[in-house]
Amino acid sequence: MSGDVWFTILPDGESGVAAARLLRPWATETIAHHSGRPWLLGSWPDGLVTVGAAGARRVAVIGRCPVTAEALSARARRLRRARQ
Repeated sequence: MSGDVWFTILPDGESGVAAARLLRPWATETIAHHSGRPWLLGSWPDGLVTVGAAGARRVAVIGRCPVTAEALSARARRLRRARQ
């Protein structure tokens, strides 16, 4: 995986920690859940991932986008629940 751009989204629990342990040798970047456990893990260039946070809520935009971390944090503060 060296040189490739990739990411994975990990659940906030022991299964996510176990998966991160297996993938970490190829990862250059880690972004944590509010708990401190890995949330996003992968290898990407600077500026490709923007994260906003409000308490335990996390919002990420992956790719080239003009949104700022502050704007994402403001949106995360307004979130009340996730919809599927």
